[in-house]
Amino acid sequence: TLVTALFSDHTAEELPEPIALYMSVFLIVNVTSYIDWSRERMFVEVSKKLLQSNTKTVIRNGEPVLLADREIVVGDVVSFNAHNAQSIPADGILLQGVDVKIDESSLTGEPDAIKKTTEQPFIIAGST
Repeated sequence: TLVTALFSDHTAEELPEPIALYMSVFLIVNVTSYIDWSRERMFVEVSKKLLQSNTKTVIRNGEPVLLADREIVVGDVVSFNAHNAQSIPADGILLQGVDVKIDESSLTGEPDAIKKTTEQPFIIAGST
């Protein structure tokens, strides 16, 4: 419409409408793109902080070590309590514990926390 209006025999009164339409679309697209870009940058920053803050005390080679969740490997013994167990970082087996209850609702759909004992020791990653 803008190209047609510029290269045809139309009056000067008809020209502002297509220009306003294109300018509006241009403005909306650029503002939306900037908002998406800034949200993506904020998400990346928050994700980096979250990766650094998700740490657990792990017994590795007989020594207690503070590690990020992503650095836990097979053979590590993860020590957790009600204060630092926001999420279980890996599948595991309960070695010892007193009155341990784990919320596996995100995985199994079971609404109540499941009691874990040495007879029922299996803990699933992602449970809380």
